[in-house]
Amino acid sequence: MGRQRTASDTESALFRYGNRFRTANGCEQLEPVGRLIAGTRAHATAMVMKDFTGITSADGVSVSDRIGCPVVAVTGTRTYHGQSGTDIASAQLDAWKRETERETLLGDYDTTAIGVYVGKDAVGITQVFAEQETINLFFSTF
Repeated sequence: MGRQRTASDTESALFRYGNRFRTANGCEQLEPVGRLIAGTRAHATAMVMKDFTGITSADGVSVSDRIGCPVVAVTGTRTYHGQSGTDIASAQLDAWKRETERETLLGDYDTTAIGVYVGKDAVGITQVFAEQETINLFFSTF
């Protein structure tokens, strides 16, 4: 039995897979935005702990609310129940390739943040996309 992938491992793998997919489709690679990761991890955790999948929880809290910054797009908010941790990143990329989220992954922005929460029998993944200039302007006003 292989090593169980950690949340950080999965975040890194998703980032790499996503950039490879963007490059293969003629898009520039995304840069990670560290200041948004805590919010994406909080949303991924909430999905697992409160058993929902989506960009807004049942109590009305959105990903933008959790990260404290407006974002251009959100994707990858999936919960995998009973799936091996080593397969999570490749399963998420396959979902992006099959669904309309492909357009989101290939969108015209330059930054991303990915948050993963690995629970006992479920994994939550949240990814946001934004423009670095917008993020800089937003955080410079506070």
